[in-house]
Amino acid sequence: MKVSKWPDAALILILTFLPCLFFWRLITPHPADRMRIRAGDFTEQYFPLRAFAAQEWVRGRIPLWNSYLYGGQPALADIQSGALYPPHVIEALILGRGGPLVGREVGFPLWALEWQVVAHFSLAAVGTYLFVRSLGRQSGVSWRRARFGGVIASLVFTYGGYLTGFPVQQMTIVEVSAWLPWVMWAVGSREKGEGRRDTKRRIGRAAWGGLAFGLAI
Repeated sequence: MKVSKWPDAALILILTFLPCLFFWRLITPHPADRMRIRAGDFTEQYFPLRAFAAQEWVRGRIPLWNSYLYGGQPALADIQSGALYPPHVIEALILGRGGPLVGREVGFPLWALEWQVVAHFSLAAVGTYLFVRSLGRQSGVSWRRARFGGVIASLVFTYGGYLTGFPVQQMTIVEVSAWLPWVMWAVGSREKGEGRRDTKRRIGRAAWGGLAFGLAI
């Protein structure tokens, strides 16, 4: 029996954009309604480090050394700078160099890092849904129940007290937490069958799990 993929596509789309509603005061275009992530590690530590790394990449330089911290700091060796984190580097280049997606050079303002937080909540939501849905299917429940369990788990993990609390101030914790469900989905999914298609699917899952694990660390 062929299973329709439209329910999955609709749920994934909703879970992807739901963080925009949860964090609407961070991304609203109206200044009167706009809020910022409160001052702390996010603004005093992560933002300066990541703004420096972004600036270096935009200038065509590898961010090896940050001379603005005391006697200097090896920026490339500091995971908090995100110097080698692909999503951060891509966003930095898009914003720093302008282009058709932006229309002008905007540098790397604070809201750019806040958008990374929102994006990683989307990653966490979708990854958790896929992981728990796959567990449900492996245990033999129907597609409807597996999807329902995936949605509930996604909402609990993404908007529970842990992820919406302290990790918002800590980009590295948010990033690892967001990629963890994807790693678990790739590792925990057991595809049945011995055909070529099933083998390719297992290899694809393993490759995706390796990529997600690499991005997490």
